[in-house]
Amino acid sequence: MSTPTIFDFTKADILPIVTAIASAKVDDFDIRFDHQKVSPNGICGEYLVPTITYKTGLGDSLECTLFVRRRKGTEPGRFQTHHYTFLSENGVPVPRLYGVLSDSQGREVLFLEYLDEVTVANDMFYKDLGVFQKLLEIMARLNSIKLTVEYAADVGRDMARREGYTRNWNTWLPWSIHVLNQIEKYAERDLLDSRIKQFYQFNQGEIKTLKRIALELMHIVPNLPVGLIHGDFLPGNTGWRKKRKELVVFDFEDVMFDTRFYDVAFILGGQDTEEKHSAIQRDLAEVYLKVYSQYSGITPNIEDFLKELTIVWYARKLNLWEYLPPDLHGLSYESGVAGNTRQTRLDLLYENMSILVSRATKIEALLV
Repeated sequence: MSTPTIFDFTKADILPIVTAIASAKVDDFDIRFDHQKVSPNGICGEYLVPTITYKTGLGDSLECTLFVRRRKGTEPGRFQTHHYTFLSENGVPVPRLYGVLSDSQGREVLFLEYLDEVTVANDMFYKDLGVFQKLLEIMARLNSIKLTVEYAADVGRDMARREGYTRNWNTWLPWSIHVLNQIEKYAERDLLDSRIKQFYQFNQGEIKTLKRIALELMHIVPNLPVGLIHGDFLPGNTGWRKKRKELVVFDFEDVMFDTRFYDVAFILGGQDTEEKHSAIQRDLAEVYLKVYSQYSGITPNIEDFLKELTIVWYARKLNLWEYLPPDLHGLSYESGVAGNTRQTRLDLLYENMSILVSRATKIEALLV
């Protein structure tokens, strides 16, 4: 019977990882898999959950379950190691990184702490105000972190490697106008469903307003203060350690420099904040700002903060490209970005167009 392996690494390869776990000399260890291989949706990686039983030089027999992530694709190099290290050293609660290896193709393989629970359902955050406040506090801690020259260089390198995938507002906003024009053409040719065609027919003035707002935002959003953002700070990228006593954040593939309140704008900037949470938007904003001010030394005025995050949320939502089906030059369904069927994409397109139109008057007022 063959000995189980972790992504074809030898025991000699893995020994330094086990030594880091034990914090002592390890005489021998064994690997078993009590958990099935997991592959969470929306994350670009391959995953294993091995349990390692090891014996230290002191004669102790112990075990530890790990979460091991190998980056998908063929691109070699380190993509998340520096984030786990720097953020952990600077007070952001993240899963412990025991070590990192490179496979035969040079791909990054992370050996991480196995969490008691990984958040899957966003509903929990909307129903539990205390949990949602913890999410905002961790978000603020990350967004307010004091940068070093070395870490800033690492983030800059990552952004350059992701060219074409790193958001550029100078491209994003004019592109959103182009997408609105394309949707109108598709609707006229009956390439979308009847709801969207009727929406354009009955909201021609409102659609022109959206394009005008996008044009105005081109001169505003790129000039907003910049900060470090996670880029995908949603409940699904958080988890619990030690039986739900501490919330941690993970998945740092999208970390970048962007408008400083992008992460929180994605959560609090929309129209449904008060519908989903028992606290009003202002109260939730104050939870975030308290921690942000504590660690950044910057205390934004609450009114200015609410205005800024609302504008950023709207600017992000204005580009509807991700809701187009692949046959109309949208992303493939396998991307997992926005629906995996044509009808789901069209439903989301209609829903988000309706939201944009319903909020346009408020956004115009903010831009005066």
